[in-house]
Amino acid sequence: MPQFMYFLPRDTQAECRNLQELIAAGATHIDASLPFTSNFTNRCPGDVAGSLVTLADRFGETPPSPNYDPAKQVWRKATGAKYWVGMDKTSRPTPESLARKKMLQGCPARLQDGNDWIVPVCVPAIFQDQMKEAGLPPLIGRQLPVQMDLSDNDEIVTRLVEAYEGIAERCHAFFSEYVGFNKPPENVSPVDRFNQKVSLAVELLTLNYHVSRVEVIGLLGCFTSDTWMNVLRAAIEADALDAMFDELEKKESASAASATEPGTSVGVPNSSAATSS
Repeated sequence: MPQFMYFLPRDTQAECRNLQELIAAGATHIDASLPFTSNFTNRCPGDVAGSLVTLADRFGETPPSPNYDPAKQVWRKATGAKYWVGMDKTSRPTPESLARKKMLQGCPARLQDGNDWIVPVCVPAIFQDQMKEAGLPPLIGRQLPVQMDLSDNDEIVTRLVEAYEGIAERCHAFFSEYVGFNKPPENVSPVDRFNQKVSLAVELLTLNYHVSRVEVIGLLGCFTSDTWMNVLRAAIEADALDAMFDELEKKESASAASATEPGTSVGVPNSSAATSS
């Protein structure tokens, strides 16, 4: 399956022996346990020598040794890091080829590349009663890993694994704004809020895929004004929430209309029911 290529500038004529070298250069989204292939080359992006690296897919299928061919490839330097990322122009990586070994359960988000990316649900399912009232399937609910612990009474309790606490907190803030629990913070400018949400969307994709900003935005072009918000919506099950609110509003409107029909009074279902007792 098609994969991204990574270029790591090096002073010595040696291949990359350990993915920790790439991670130390700034590619922190890479799984260091994956098999990979590496090839030293004097002709690379930036006109410097170094190692080309290609990762295996989630099934361990190792791609051929990478080669630099600027006429058939497109490359972008990772901002604030010491590596480059490239891909073939005619063989673009897909969610399937970029997926991690273990995927967190979630909802699909259709992005500009035309693919559905699975985004982990990051907020608890607090509207289950309302979903049932609306006649809709239950929410998936938060799917982030939890750590088991023991309470003071020696009972088993669970809490989020610490590495996921930050992203869960930011998703909960977006969820609270979406359902109207809270208003956006007034001390943060609209531009900063936009940048924070886009960064959160990228991080959500990183949970299930070997991608960062440069892969998602700079190379694949997954985010447009019409698509990037789909990632945040998937993380809070927004489609299901929208359907729930719509159904409950219809029921409320129908109930209000029935209560105000001719010959009835507000709060009395109908005259026969009112006199039958």
